[in-house]
Amino acid sequence: MDRFAFAFGCSTGHVVGLGELFDRQSVELRGCVELLIATWEKSIHQMAEGAELAGRHGSEDLAQRFRGRMSVLEAQVTLFRETFLKADPAP
Repeated sequence: MDRFAFAFGCSTGHVVGLGELFDRQSVELRGCVELLIATWEKSIHQMAEGAELAGRHGSEDLAQRFRGRMSVLEAQVTLFRETFLKADPAP
């Protein structure tokens, strides 16, 4: 089985498999998850602004698309916080 069949990547090129996240919740990996969450939260904020602007200009379809994507990202943030940030990292 491909060890990166289900993996996460960051903008700097790091790729971490889901199994590795569970097996090695180190300080370094925790930092990566925190960075990923911060990036998603920035995207959520930008999409909220986009949805508000689109709605003001009569493009409710675009506003709804932004809101739908925001919901997905908000769920991912919650999942990652609850899964990877609730315990102290391994040394």
